Amino acid sequence: MALKRRNKTSAEFSMASLTDVIFLLLIFFVLTSKLVKLSNFELPESDSTTVAPVTMVVEVDENGQYLYGGQVSSLRSIEQALRSRIK
Repeated sequence: MALKRRNKTSAEFSMASLTDVIFLLLIFFVLTSKLVKLSNFELPESDSTTVAPVTMVVEVDENGQYLYGGQVSSLRSIEQALRSRIK
């Protein structure tokens, strides 16, 4: 008695349907983004004036000396000067 073989179908994934869905979603978001209106509201103005940025340059020369403002300084004095300028 011979056994019959079943017809096995392999599972395949079609990328065509996925690209169609992505394309439709893209069209949907493009169209709806144009329909959304932005609210016109005014932000309050700042009362403070803009502060100019403070430039602090610390250099180390080839001899290992620290320079702050073009003058040779110790690391502790540079640290104190920077802390006072930040406050």
